[in-house]
Formats: sequence, structure tokens, C-alpha cells
Amino acid sequence: MQIQNLLTFKQQRVLNALREHISRQDQSPTLEQLRSTLGFNSLRTVTQYLDILERKGYIVRRKNASRNIELRNVDGAWGTVSIPVIANVGCDDLSVFTQNS
Repeated sequence: MQIQNLLTFKQQRVLNALREHISRQDQSPTLEQLRSTLGFNSLRTVTQYLDILERKGYIVRRKNASRNIELRNVDGAWGTVSIPVIANVGCDDLSVFTQNS
């Protein structure tokens, strides 16, 4: 990850609140919900953090849409799939074995 994309503690806190809300509700929070969750006094503070997160590539906001915040997989630390390997095959055998969890 490039150095300019690193997050401060407060920026990470906002991103974590977004991730948590989206995972629980299956939709992005409103600005008011974020303000309330994070304990900010103004909506402008929320939009400033969202601007930073968008500029750094952690989120995308669609214009003229409600609940318009989408998370991006920037660091590969979330949104990945783990596949257990239960057998090893040689190059001459193209069979692949996996176990469904």
C-alpha cells in the first residue's frame, strides 16, 4: 500500500463504522447515522472524513443516490475467500480437489 493511502486512527474509525454498518444492514448508512454512531457534532465532519476516504480509494460514492457509499477492497485484508486444499496433485494431473465448508 502506498504511504499516502495510510489512514489515521480517526479515519480508520470512520471506515470501521462503515464496514460494520454495511455488514449488519446490507446497505450504507446515512450521514446522520454515521454522525450519531461516531459521536460527531456536525454532518460536515462526516462528509470531510468521507471525502478523505474516497480520495484515498477506500470508498466510492455515487452522485445523486441515497445511501451511496460503497466500500472498496484496497488492501486485500477483507472480502477474500479462503479455500482449504486437501490434496496435492502433480503437473500431469489437472484434477483439483477442494472441500466445501
